[in-house]
Amino acid sequence: MSDTSRLIRPVGDHSFAAIDFESAGEMPGHTDVPIQVGVAVMHRDAIAPEGLFRSYIHTDRPVTWQASRVHGIRKSDLRGAPAMADLWDPLHSLLHGRVIVSHHASTEKRYLGLFPLHPFGPWVDTLEVSRRLYPGLEDYTLGGLLRLFRIEDELQHLCPDWQYHDACYDAAGALILLRFMVEQANLWSAPLEMLLDLSSGRG
Repeated sequence: MSDTSRLIRPVGDHSFAAIDFESAGEMPGHTDVPIQVGVAVMHRDAIAPEGLFRSYIHTDRPVTWQASRVHGIRKSDLRGAPAMADLWDPLHSLLHGRVIVSHHASTEKRYLGLFPLHPFGPWVDTLEVSRRLYPGLEDYTLGGLLRLFRIEDELQHLCPDWQYHDACYDAAGALILLRFMVEQANLWSAPLEMLLDLSSGRG
């Protein structure tokens, strides 16, 4: 399918995959690295538990105290975890051919860039969409928006064992947020290009 024909198809005809990474935290002289990835898949408007993927990621770097305080991941959690390169097959199968979703997508784009010439996209950044559809809010964090719109219960039901700053929990939350905003803005029958324009993120 050409890029042009994909852009003019209705939003509701597309399959979406949200991705989120948690990192080891910034340290002087060291590049920040991913230590957990989560993916959630939505076909049209349905998010199914079997479409959730979650994995820790091996690193030789320590996890900073500041980062661990946020996401709760410790170095001991990463024992036996696959390297980022070893996650190519599952990530490719989940992301390829789908519209990629993230809340503040710059981090996810940067870490997926570890796969040179990766074929993923186009991208929808739910942070940017929320800022354009709902200007003037005090809190644009993922949790803040889900609570404001009273759609947090579905996320807790879908991922009962996890919480915010778990990569899979946040990925699923981004899909729930996206679906809510698309419904509220009556975008299901609009061309995908309109949603991408709201996001300002075409890859």
